[in-house]
Amino acid sequence: MRQTLCVLLLVAATTLLGGCNAVLVDEPFGTPLSEGQAAHYVGAYVGNRGRPLVVRQTGPSSLQAAVIDENERHGFHMLVVDLDLRRWDNNTILFGKINYDASSVDADENEDGVLQKRWGFMYEVNRNAASNPPRPLVFTPPDRAAFDALIQSGELPGREIGRDLLLEPAEKALSEKLRGNLRGAEKLFRFDRPIVFTRLN
Repeated sequence: MRQTLCVLLLVAATTLLGGCNAVLVDEPFGTPLSEGQAAHYVGAYVGNRGRPLVVRQTGPSSLQAAVIDENERHGFHMLVVDLDLRRWDNNTILFGKINYDASSVDADENEDGVLQKRWGFMYEVNRNAASNPPRPLVFTPPDRAAFDALIQSGELPGREIGRDLLLEPAEKALSEKLRGNLRGAEKLFRFDRPIVFTRLN
């Protein structure tokens, strides 16, 4: 279930490294996108591994995504994730959190609530949601090793929770790392493992 959970924390596109040691935050931070900007992300997509993904808008900067997943243990089931789009300086960050109330599966008992309460996040490499015709959306997940190193050096506040890493609180420190240029993001996110969403409608 954790592998499937990771898929959703990365907006149901792909399981990147065959497992998941997530980088999490307690709450989304940054400036919310406007209602009109967030609306550009609404639609049907297909991710890297061919899973269909449907996104709807639930608030000014908030979205909800549903994906049909399949594995030997659960068979077919629908998974749902709440999304929130935020801006840090010139960067767009997509936050995601599992919504078990809207999902057809329940949380594993051994999850201990960590992934039910906290948010994963991804960096948007190129902002194509408003393009006409729409081009693929490209996101990249956090580099766990890079965040580990920054926490150990004291440059970012955070701690380990089981197999996951919780940044607490990190808005100011992380914004300074990302401020205004792609070079900062390339040091913190897995640009070699892009997550691509191709719009179907």
